[in-house]
Amino acid sequence: MARNPGGGGGSFPRYSGTYSGGYQMQNLLSVAEFLRSNGYSRSAAAGIAGAIAGESSGDPEAVGSGGAGLIGWTPPSKASPISPIVTGSPQADFNAQLTDLLEYNNTNGPIRQLKNLSGDPVAASEFYSQNFERPLVTNSDVRANVAHSIYQQLGGYKADAAYTQYTGTGKPGGGGSSSGGGGGLFGWVQDIWSGLGHDVSGAEHAALGDVSGVSDVAQAMVGLAAPFVTIAHAVDWFMSPSHWIRIFCGLGGTVMLGIGVWNLSHVGGQAASVTVMGSSIPASTGGSIALPVGILGVGLGGALLFIAFHNLPASVKTFPDFLAYLQVEIQKEHSKAPAPEAATA
Repeated sequence: MARNPGGGGGSFPRYSGTYSGGYQMQNLLSVAEFLRSNGYSRSAAAGIAGAIAGESSGDPEAVGSGGAGLIGWTPPSKASPISPIVTGSPQADFNAQLTDLLEYNNTNGPIRQLKNLSGDPVAASEFYSQNFERPLVTNSDVRANVAHSIYQQLGGYKADAAYTQYTGTGKPGGGGSSSGGGGGLFGWVQDIWSGLGHDVSGAEHAALGDVSGVSDVAQAMVGLAAPFVTIAHAVDWFMSPSHWIRIFCGLGGTVMLGIGVWNLSHVGGQAASVTVMGSSIPASTGGSIALPVGILGVGLGGALLFIAFHNLPASVKTFPDFLAYLQVEIQKEHSKAPAPEAATA
């Protein structure tokens, strides 16, 4: 075992740079054993190792595509609590990244669900990829053969208490309890309790675990309220008069553009009309007059649609306000126009 030179706590497995089948399998097994000793199930530990294989092949010195380290922290400076994570010293970097891995998992996904996964290690690997790593191509970092191999090698493994670590926030990294090391309300209360000089263990740890249940209820309530917040924003948008002007401009612009295009397509032809609710409405003037009417319709329709797709100031509440706003904008553009050059003799 190698001691951590700075940060974390406990001991770390030995780094090995030996490749087997394209992966540093001993490192991947060490990662899985480290996770098992910090409260992760056999399936979860093997699944995470399978995803790490796709990210870095198990090499803590791996660098590429803007990321670095075992899980490809992007950018590498996001790794915490220990940084930098690639210093050219493989064992020290391996130690630091194992501690950072616990912190990353605790703060970037459903940690309690992850730590208690059971069954197929490949499914666990896919769960970790989708909910923690989140690559651009779903499950592209999952290596099923590695997950299966590590799962088999973990059979009969007994958690090593020497590997039990502390996260960067000073909390135990999860010594077997599914509620340990999490974020949210639980982590906040645990930070305060630890800051007062108390060790979180035994009955106190169980009591704080109950607090995490309250956090779950609160998060569920926030999730249920989210659609109503969206509806409230939509209603608020419709309450703005300037938005109604944009809506009417959009409707009017669509109609005028349609009339304009219809007239342009019937230049020199016969006049045409459409029947709407029993009433005949002229749609094309026909003959030679259809051309100027079509040009006017397309131009006016385009202008209205342009207004519809651009934000208006909140001060525009009525149609006269709208006309005044247009006048001011036209004057601004006119004032920006370069003055004509003086004629030379």
